[in-house]
Amino acid sequence: MVRNSASARHTVKFKPKRLVLLGVFLLVLYVVLPQIKAFHSSLQAVHHAQFGWLGVGFVLVLGTYAAAAGVYGALAVRPLRYPRSVLVQLAGTFANRLLPAGIGAIGVNYRYLRRNSHTPAQAGAVVAVNNMLGAVGHGLLFFAIIVCTSTSLRGNVFGHGVHIGRAVFIGAGMAVLVVVALAIFRRQQLHEAILSIVEAIKSYRRRPLRLTFALLISMMLTSLYGLCLLACARAIGLEPGIAKLFIVLTLGVAGSTVVPTPGGLGGAEAGLIVGLVAYGISGADALAVVLLYRLLTYWLPLFFGGAALIIVERRKII
Repeated sequence: MVRNSASARHTVKFKPKRLVLLGVFLLVLYVVLPQIKAFHSSLQAVHHAQFGWLGVGFVLVLGTYAAAAGVYGALAVRPLRYPRSVLVQLAGTFANRLLPAGIGAIGVNYRYLRRNSHTPAQAGAVVAVNNMLGAVGHGLLFFAIIVCTSTSLRGNVFGHGVHIGRAVFIGAGMAVLVVVALAIFRRQQLHEAILSIVEAIKSYRRRPLRLTFALLISMMLTSLYGLCLLACARAIGLEPGIAKLFIVLTLGVAGSTVVPTPGGLGGAEAGLIVGLVAYGISGADALAVVLLYRLLTYWLPLFFGGAALIIVERRKII
């Protein structure tokens, strides 16, 4: 009898991951499915996309890997060979398509730093600060745009844009659920992660210029993604402002962050579509822009990222 009750308790044990997956499923149902009816029109827009703008977008995506290598070069304790660092960032992209939450790229870069005479603590500090700078840089760009743009644009963000308001509400709710679940079930791991980041930041107190330089490159990396989204919009004949698209990009990043899938698959698309529709772009065009953007930033990197991973492993770079 005791065994049965223990088994029952084990069966109904709450798992935070299931709650997150349920939230993702509901988000996709709420945002993506209503656009399926426009899928045929979206494919037509993609088919007639201007290849010149797609080429520009592809070059911008390649620039993100160059910028990512620059951030690691600025943060590294030991000198890194820049061409190798670029190759490692490409390999990390492929690894990210296999594992959720950026774990693949973190592991690849950690191994790369260890191969270049970094101690485990130093390699962990570089990776942790790199991730932190990405979030800080994106946040600084976002708030700079909000402050500097017109009143009408700010109104769209904070009040007039009903869809954006709903997206922010859903995204914030999911983020809160994730944080609460982690705080309840993994308090020790969360505490240790926060302490490691704090210690990593302290290690750069004697190198403030390097930290500042790395932050600026990280902000440039984020800007390149925003420009790529703009190129995809221009490819199908749309001319939205870069400020609006950066806000849309922020929604996509938020969606991919809270979704526990490789590359934020599903959540990123939902956030981007909601943002584009909120700024008056039709569902068909919004879906077409997102399809092109994810083609350039998610699917195409699978090919050269996989090749890069094979090269860095054979050459024992990682």
